[in-house]
Amino acid sequence: QEEFTDTSFSEKGTFGVVVSKTGTKRFFHRYRVNGTKRRDKLGTYPSVSLADARQRAIKNVTQLHEGEDPVAIKSAYRDSDTF
Repeated sequence: QEEFTDTSFSEKGTFGVVVSKTGTKRFFHRYRVNGTKRRDKLGTYPSVSLADARQRAIKNVTQLHEGEDPVAIKSAYRDSDTF
């Protein structure tokens, strides 16, 4: 696996893509909350475009500025009842 990061996206973490040996491209946003490292999986290319992944990372930054943890929000939503 190789990891590529966007050096211009330095506010509240790192935005990037991991390319597997088979060529699969997965976008991520890496950040810290209260000293704990977090990594949010933003999606896999081409299902998620670079522009969409960047927008998801920007949304994460907005949530971080509001004192929320984007990964915790996703986990809570995933674990909640849907009926």
